[in-house]
Formats: sequence, C-alpha cells, structure tokens
Amino acid sequence: MWPINAPAPKPAEPDPNEFKARLTQTSHICPDLHTQLESLIDQVYDSERRERILDRCDQAGRLEDERERARRRKARRDDQGTSRASQG
Repeated sequence: MWPINAPAPKPAEPDPNEFKARLTQTSHICPDLHTQLESLIDQVYDSERRERILDRCDQAGRLEDERERARRRKARRDDQGTSRASQG
C-alpha cells in the first residue's frame, strides 16, 4: 500500500508500434464483419445453386418417368386396338 500523501504510480505508456503490431495480427486472425458477411452470403448462394441443380435433375428424372409411362400406355392402347380390329 502506498503512503496516503504519495501519488499513485502512473501506468506505463503504451508503445504505438506495439499497438500497430497487435492490430495487424488481429486483422490477419479475425476478418472484419463485412468480410465475414460476404463469406456467409457466398456460402448461401452456393448451397442454393447446388439445390437448384439437384431440383433440375429430379425434375428431369420425373419427366423421363412420365414419358416412359405415356409410351407404355400408348403401346398398350395400340395393341388393344389392333387386337380388337383383328377380332371384328
């Protein structure tokens, strides 16, 4: 404890070069909020793009299945029409 009349010791003056070095190190370690936001938005856009591609592939598969079913139905109808015509 200091004597009552004695002034308290002053804290050491911060070295400006040390502050700049810390700031530079921090900026390399942790990007600013704007950069983090851009990165997050890029991730969202990429995932949406991948989902759209998968949706297109799913849609193309469904269309191909529907076309195949339509071909089978038409072939069945043609076969039934041909057999009825030959019977009559």
